[in-house]
Amino acid sequence: MTEIGLIGATGIAERAILRPAGARADLRVRAVAASDPVRAKEFAARHEIPVVHNDYQSLLADPEIDTVYISLHNSAHHRWAVRAAVAGKRVIVEKPLCLSDDEVAELAFAAEQTQVFEAVATIGHPWQGTVRGFVQDQNYGALRSVETRLTFAVPTPGGYRDHPELGGGTFYDSASYWLQALQATVGLDDPLEVSGSSDFDGPNGVDYAFHATLRWPNGTEAVLDCNFGDQHVADHIFTFDQAVIKARNFLRPMAGPLPLNLVILPTTGNRKVIGFPPTSYYETQLTRILDTPTGASGSSGDSGNSGSSGNSGSSGDSGSFGNSGSGSSRNSGDSGSSGSSGSGSSGDSGSSGSGSSGSGSSGDSGSSGSSGSGGSGDISSITMGSTVPGDSGDRTSGAPLGGASDPGAASFDAGDDLGAAWVRVRLMGEVYAAAKGGRG
Repeated sequence: MTEIGLIGATGIAERAILRPAGARADLRVRAVAASDPVRAKEFAARHEIPVVHNDYQSLLADPEIDTVYISLHNSAHHRWAVRAAVAGKRVIVEKPLCLSDDEVAELAFAAEQTQVFEAVATIGHPWQGTVRGFVQDQNYGALRSVETRLTFAVPTPGGYRDHPELGGGTFYDSASYWLQALQATVGLDDPLEVSGSSDFDGPNGVDYAFHATLRWPNGTEAVLDCNFGDQHVADHIFTFDQAVIKARNFLRPMAGPLPLNLVILPTTGNRKVIGFPPTSYYETQLTRILDTPTGASGSSGDSGNSGSSGNSGSSGDSGSFGNSGSGSSRNSGDSGSSGSSGSGSSGDSGSSGSGSSGSGSSGDSGSSGSSGSGGSGDISSITMGSTVPGDSGDRTSGAPLGGASDPGAASFDAGDDLGAAWVRVRLMGEVYAAAKGGRG
């Protein structure tokens, strides 16, 4: 029986853990802790969670808990993931896993004897494997560009998204989805040119709109335009020499078991729709993570090789979306046309409603009463910039470390394991730094 502890009494914890856990007999949400103990008790009563810990450190010291799910404000993810790893727990962290390359390096050092997963709910959906096949086989010629558009609801004033020191802004809400999709379809292994821009004109100087670009040596370009706004948008558009392929409203399955379509618009006409049966991102995510064998690399099964392409829709992900990889063609139209309003969640910790990017009202502060204490979560021996086992400073190659692949070895692995996430965090940090430097 897997016993899960929740660090953060949040809306995303309800959707990502509590709801899918209710369908499994082999796990239980045992405990919760929040920055406000009263709110933690109310949350526990609402969800019939048997144990409420007064602070995060007490939860990590609970010997009955083997898995910890962290859904705090973005800047607290690294701190508590490290402490959970040192305490010997299997760790699931809401995206973004960390905010810098150094933070992931420290986390990898701490996680030598356990597993750490970044919860990016879109991982493993078979539409990504289908597009990857088109890219590799060049069914429609060479891939020229990828455009991603993301709009989440304007945050309620005062939440962590309005505070840059807490990892607020729209880019950190959006980057993991963008980079994971690129990692799964195009690969992030080549030297990439990165750029970013924002006016940083939101409250306290956060980014309420952000433009990011990656460029590959062969000229392929990927662009992200993300913002907070009134109308939810979540689209990927792949432009090939001979076709445009659209994955519209790709966050729909966050709202529950819902279908997705790929719409293919060849230059010769003859529009085609590849339909994927209903699936629930959060149910599949939890299954994929918890079914990863203890001591395994934490990989979602996407080995990163150029392997089977075709149109099977299989991304190689062991999370098993059932038979949804069939990629059967049908004339059902673009999945973005209906039922999408519930998918507006950015999947982040402050969100309490399925159609909101997060009000901040349910998000935890990340500062728990005993955060400075040692105990089983003592990280006094781990400092920022610590040398990671098997890492001489050049992380473009190296031995596997503590259940995580080195980022160079995971550049085409779009999984939720630490190695694949490291690649995404590194690029996210480079893009954000470029935007900050560009204001300079």
